[in-house]
Amino acid sequence: MMDYRDYLEHYGVLGMHWGQRKGEGSVTPSRRKTKQADKLADKLERTTPSEDHKRKATIQRKKLEAMTNQELKTVNERLQLEQSYKNLSPKKLSIGKRFSNSIIGKQVNTSAKSYVSQTAAALVKAAIFV
Repeated sequence: MMDYRDYLEHYGVLGMHWGQRKGEGSVTPSRRKTKQADKLADKLERTTPSEDHKRKATIQRKKLEAMTNQELKTVNERLQLEQSYKNLSPKKLSIGKRFSNSIIGKQVNTSAKSYVSQTAAALVKAAIFV
Protein backbone atom coordinates (compact mmCIF):
# COMPACT_ATOMS: atom_id res chain seq x y z
CA MET A 1 0.00 0.00 0.00
CA MET A 2 1.30 3.50 -0.92
CA ASP A 3 1.79 6.19 1.71
CA TYR A 4 0.42 9.41 0.15
CA ARG A 5 2.18 11.74 2.59
CA ASP A 6 5.49 10.99 0.84
CA TYR A 7 4.08 11.46 -2.66
CA LEU A 8 4.69 14.63 -4.70
CA GLU A 9 2.57 15.24 -7.76
CA HIS A 10 3.37 17.86 -10.40
CA TYR A 11 0.84 19.07 -12.96
CA GLY A 12 3.19 21.42 -14.83
CA VAL A 13 4.62 21.03 -18.30
CA LEU A 14 7.80 19.00 -18.52
CA GLY A 15 10.82 21.20 -19.11
CA MET A 16 9.03 24.43 -18.20
CA HIS A 17 10.56 26.67 -15.55
CA TRP A 18 8.49 27.93 -12.64
CA GLY A 19 6.90 31.34 -13.27
CA GLN A 20 7.69 31.46 -16.99
CA ARG A 21 5.04 31.53 -19.67
CA LYS A 22 5.09 29.48 -22.85
CA GLY A 23 4.85 32.34 -25.29
CA GLU A 24 3.05 35.50 -26.34
CA GLY A 25 -0.17 33.57 -27.03
CA SER A 26 -0.54 32.59 -23.37
CA VAL A 27 -0.39 36.17 -22.05
CA THR A 28 -3.59 37.26 -20.35
CA PRO A 29 -5.36 40.43 -21.55
CA SER A 30 -4.62 42.27 -18.30
CA ARG A 31 -0.91 41.42 -18.59
CA ARG A 32 -0.95 42.56 -22.23
CA LYS A 33 -2.32 45.96 -21.13
CA THR A 34 0.39 46.22 -18.50
CA LYS A 35 3.06 45.44 -21.09
CA GLN A 36 1.67 48.11 -23.41
CA ALA A 37 1.65 50.66 -20.59
CA ASP A 38 5.24 49.74 -19.70
CA LYS A 39 6.33 50.19 -23.32
CA LEU A 40 4.64 53.61 -23.46
CA ALA A 41 6.31 54.69 -20.21
CA ASP A 42 9.70 53.53 -21.52
CA LYS A 43 9.16 55.47 -24.73
CA LEU A 44 8.27 58.62 -22.80
CA GLU A 45 11.33 58.23 -20.57
CA ARG A 46 13.68 57.90 -23.55
CA THR A 47 13.44 61.52 -24.59
CA THR A 48 16.42 63.15 -26.19
CA PRO A 49 18.65 65.05 -23.75
CA SER A 50 18.87 68.82 -24.00
CA GLU A 51 21.90 70.65 -25.36
CA ASP A 52 22.79 71.83 -21.85
CA HIS A 53 22.77 68.27 -20.56
CA LYS A 54 24.92 67.10 -23.47
CA ARG A 55 27.38 69.94 -22.88
CA LYS A 56 27.57 69.10 -19.17
CA ALA A 57 28.18 65.42 -19.92
CA THR A 58 30.92 66.29 -22.43
CA ILE A 59 32.66 68.63 -20.01
CA GLN A 60 32.39 66.17 -17.09
CA ARG A 61 34.40 63.59 -19.02
CA LYS A 62 37.43 65.85 -18.70
CA LYS A 63 39.72 65.71 -15.71
CA LEU A 64 39.24 68.47 -13.19
CA GLU A 65 42.66 69.93 -13.93
CA ALA A 66 41.84 70.18 -17.65
CA MET A 67 38.60 72.17 -17.13
CA THR A 68 38.53 75.90 -17.60
CA ASN A 69 36.80 78.16 -15.09
CA GLN A 70 33.90 78.65 -17.48
CA GLU A 71 33.45 74.89 -18.00
CA LEU A 72 33.57 74.25 -14.27
CA LYS A 73 31.02 76.99 -13.68
CA THR A 74 28.74 75.52 -16.38
CA VAL A 75 28.87 72.04 -14.85
CA ASN A 76 28.28 73.36 -11.32
CA GLU A 77 25.28 75.44 -12.41
CA ARG A 78 23.76 72.52 -14.26
CA LEU A 79 24.24 70.15 -11.30
CA GLN A 80 22.72 72.69 -8.89
CA LEU A 81 19.71 73.19 -11.16
CA GLU A 82 19.18 69.43 -11.49
CA GLN A 83 19.45 68.96 -7.73
CA SER A 84 17.03 71.77 -6.91
CA TYR A 85 14.57 70.42 -9.50
CA LYS A 86 14.69 66.96 -7.89
CA ASN A 87 14.15 68.47 -4.44
CA LEU A 88 11.19 70.55 -5.59
CA SER A 89 9.52 67.83 -7.65
CA PRO A 90 6.98 65.67 -5.83
CA LYS A 91 8.26 62.22 -5.04
CA LYS A 92 6.38 59.29 -6.56
CA LEU A 93 5.40 56.87 -3.82
CA SER A 94 4.66 53.23 -4.46
CA ILE A 95 1.23 51.85 -3.62
CA GLY A 96 2.63 49.98 -0.62
CA LYS A 97 4.37 53.07 0.74
CA ARG A 98 1.19 55.15 0.39
CA PHE A 99 -0.83 52.43 2.11
CA SER A 100 1.62 52.13 5.00
CA ASN A 101 1.76 55.92 5.40
CA SER A 102 -2.04 56.09 5.58
CA ILE A 103 -2.17 53.29 8.17
CA ILE A 104 0.56 54.92 10.26
CA GLY A 105 -1.16 58.30 9.99
CA LYS A 106 -4.48 56.85 11.14
CA GLN A 107 -2.81 55.02 14.03
CA VAL A 108 -0.98 58.15 15.20
CA ASN A 109 -4.19 60.16 14.89
CA THR A 110 -6.22 57.73 17.01
CA SER A 111 -3.40 57.44 19.57
CA ALA A 112 -3.17 61.22 19.87
CA LYS A 113 -6.95 61.56 20.28
CA SER A 114 -6.93 58.88 22.95
CA TYR A 115 -4.10 60.55 24.85
CA VAL A 116 -5.73 63.99 24.68
CA SER A 117 -9.11 62.68 25.85
CA GLN A 118 -7.53 60.77 28.78
CA THR A 119 -5.48 63.80 29.79
CA ALA A 120 -8.49 66.10 29.56
CA ALA A 121 -10.55 63.70 31.67
CA ALA A 122 -7.82 63.57 34.32
CA LEU A 123 -7.61 67.38 34.41
CA VAL A 124 -11.39 67.71 34.76
CA LYS A 125 -11.42 65.20 37.64
CA ALA A 126 -8.56 67.03 39.32
CA ALA A 127 -10.35 70.37 38.92
CA ILE A 128 -13.62 68.99 40.37
CA PHE A 129 -12.05 67.39 43.43
CA VAL A 130 -9.81 70.32 44.35
